[in-house]
Amino acid sequence: MNAATTANPDYSAFLEGKVVLASKSGFAVSPGELNPGNFPFQNDVITWAAGLGRRGYGVELSTKYFGFGIRYYKEIEAEITTPTLFDYLKTQEARP
Repeated sequence: MNAATTANPDYSAFLEGKVVLASKSGFAVSPGELNPGNFPFQNDVITWAAGLGRRGYGVELSTKYFGFGIRYYKEIEAEITTPTLFDYLKTQEARP
C-alpha cells in the first residue's frame, strides 16, 4: 500500500473491488512460433495475450516498419482464414 491507500482505507477497498481476473480463453503459443527478433518482454506480452484470448496491437513510429507490420498482420489473417483440405473434407462428411 502507498500513502494514499494507507490514509484512506475506503479507497483501498474501492480499488480491490475493481480487480477483475481474466479467464483463460485463448491458446498456447510456443516459443518457436514467435519472432526471434522480438525482445523477450515482447514475447512475454504476446504469450500472455494469446493465452487470454486477446488480440494484440503494436505501435510503430517508423512508417516503413509500420507498413511491414500491416503486411505481416494481413498475411497471418489470410493464413488463418484460408480453408484447408481438412475443412473441405468436413463439409463433404456433413452432406447426407
